[in-house]
Amino acid sequence: MALATGWQQVMGSRFMDRFGKGVRTAPRDALIAESADRTHLARAFSLHRAMDTMGAVIGPACAFFLLGIFSNDYRKVFWLSMIPGVLAVLLIIFFLTEKKKLPTAHAERPKLTLAHFDWRFKFFVAIAGLFALGNSSDVFLILRAQQVGLIMS
Repeated sequence: MALATGWQQVMGSRFMDRFGKGVRTAPRDALIAESADRTHLARAFSLHRAMDTMGAVIGPACAFFLLGIFSNDYRKVFWLSMIPGVLAVLLIIFFLTEKKKLPTAHAERPKLTLAHFDWRFKFFVAIAGLFALGNSSDVFLILRAQQVGLIMS
């Protein structure tokens, strides 16, 4: 978003962000499951959830603090917000190693289809998808409120 010059670019970056979240969730869960002992899986996933929640609190607080330091320069704050993500990718690239597994019998892969569900479930998925597309971040609402003068910067 630091490079965005119009709403179309912001919408595109949000779409890529949501798509990226969907793509990274399963591999992340697999990493957590592989790295934790079977008896401590609940702890491992609970720690991840706790850290995710803490990041959801600390991240916006840091952004608010940085906006004050940089005189509401959103672009600079967006650039700085990329640092934790880049560090995470570098940690994965340089320090993550795959465990060797013993060969196991291959189970049949499930088919991803909605054919076995009734119309009510399909309708629910369609409506939920429509609302998910229309869901905007609270940040956009705050920025719009500032533009129309409801919030003083």
